[in-house]
Amino acid sequence: MISGLHFRFEDAGYVLANENSDLILRVLKSLYGRRSILRELSNIDFETNKIFLKRGITIQVFDWRVVEEKPEIIQNLIDNAEDRSKYLLMSDGKILRVR
Repeated sequence: MISGLHFRFEDAGYVLANENSDLILRVLKSLYGRRSILRELSNIDFETNKIFLKRGITIQVFDWRVVEEKPEIIQNLIDNAEDRSKYLLMSDGKILRVR
């Protein structure tokens, strides 16, 4: 599920109206292109900048370019994170666990 997207109607139909629509599409391609991530993905919310994974794992994203360029960070959290845990994905690619 993807939330936080806005659309506008044009002659050709509905088009993505978010400011960073190109970046959003690249992030989706990066995450949806990996079956192992897609299986564990529950929701991506571009309005609140959060990724929700199965097992209750929440990732607050500060820079979507990090997710686009390094989807292995998300895969690492899928493989190693504890259930119902929250993480911050910083702009430099570092992960911090929220306690």
